[in-house]
Amino acid sequence: MTDDVEFPGLHRVKKPKGQVYYYAYRGGPRIEAAFGTAAFTREYNAAVEKRQIEIASKRAIDELTLDDHIVAYKASGEYLKLSAATQRSYNRQLEKIRRRYGDLTRDAIEDPAAVDDILAWRDRIATRTPRTANLLISVFRRLLTCSVRRGKIRVNILMGAEETYASGRRNHVWRAEHIEKFKKYASPTLWLVFQCAYWCGMREADILTLRWSDYDGARISKE
Repeated sequence: MTDDVEFPGLHRVKKPKGQVYYYAYRGGPRIEAAFGTAAFTREYNAAVEKRQIEIASKRAIDELTLDDHIVAYKASGEYLKLSAATQRSYNRQLEKIRRRYGDLTRDAIEDPAAVDDILAWRDRIATRTPRTANLLISVFRRLLTCSVRRGKIRVNILMGAEETYASGRRNHVWRAEHIEKFKKYASPTLWLVFQCAYWCGMREADILTLRWSDYDGARISKE
């Protein structure tokens, strides 16, 4: 059996003095164990498996679904610092979101048209359990904010959505015409603050402590 059949992608390098070195793949790690041994096979398999995991983790952002965003959020510092009770409460809402919208990709997640459907869903729940509806939209918004901060999506479409209260107060979402009107009368500084809050999902404390070093020319990153 040849190397190519038993070890697909194995890269063999022969030095001028006759030494032969093996690499798990071209540009990959060198395998230290002697060729033909069980240790060599284990080392090769481990290196290839690690590479496959790295490739999978670097899937194009556009291919990520909301289900992927939920998994990433539950591994984030924002989520992990929550109490166990709060995590359980959030998990119930995240599961509802996953069942209804889990297969949405980036374009759909960023589409303002999705707001109406999400809020209509929230409003139906509010007719039975207003507090649950409040929590649902709050968790959904936090989920999207986490993805914005990590550069997975460019905008949190729920940033302008407020919770619905048992008193019947109706939320107000900033539409395009509202944003244009604000831009017309706002100072340049206030407009910049608005963009950070609305499009990046940044809280007041985040904006007040923002530094130039947090901006890499393409995105803002704050820990």
